[in-house]
Amino acid sequence: MQTMKSVVLREQGGPEVLKLEEIERPSPKAHEVLVAIEAVAVNHLDIWVRKGGPAFRLDYPHRLGSEIAGTIAELGSEVGEDLSVGSKVVVNPGLSCGHCGQCLSGRDNLCRHYQILGESCQGGYAEYICVPRQNIVPYPGDLSFEEAAASLLTFLTAWQMLVHKAQVKPGQTVLVQGAGSGPGGTVLFMPQPLKTLPPPPAREELGDYIVSENKYVTHGRGRREPISLYAWSGGDIWSRADGLRGSCFPAQV
Repeated sequence: MQTMKSVVLREQGGPEVLKLEEIERPSPKAHEVLVAIEAVAVNHLDIWVRKGGPAFRLDYPHRLGSEIAGTIAELGSEVGEDLSVGSKVVVNPGLSCGHCGQCLSGRDNLCRHYQILGESCQGGYAEYICVPRQNIVPYPGDLSFEEAAASLLTFLTAWQMLVHKAQVKPGQTVLVQGAGSGPGGTVLFMPQPLKTLPPPPAREELGDYIVSENKYVTHGRGRREPISLYAWSGGDIWSRADGLRGSCFPAQV
């Protein structure tokens, strides 16, 4: 039996429940790929799962880790020749059935069987992981393994919000509430013709506006207005990554 090092939890709680153990190394099934993990990002989802809650039903010992970058270590017997051992890859963290109506329409995140690595199934806090062939994604350019791993869930979330749901168009204004978060900060780097309004705590002007105290918009010339007033005088979309409730923009994502 081949083994691997892994950080696992056998109960939920604080950071002290994370333990380094030697466990059995998985072997890929016919349509799976074994990935040698070079980097795994720490997402806030890892903290939620570790702390516990009624939504999380874990199979112990459980491995956290949703965002994975590495190299192909082994291919299942039915995996095509388009992949080769040693290639650098990243792993799509969402698992779905692949054949229901939602999956076939490109909305696999709405699949009834949808899972996220490290949340409802075993994740990447280990040396190796087996994932379906469909979850193997070409490596993103010249990024380091650490950079590639850190970009996965945040960019997926931001792209889903602004491109698929809000369908942002050139000339529209997007207020990014919570730009210090992963998805919120990602919006600032997305290749979209957006004007963004960065929130606190920086309180530094980035572009034409700043937002302070989550209540006011200060224009470049110093004029201060309530967010609600600004919303109805030109704001198009409110990108929220802060858990706030309420509605003041025509569209919220």
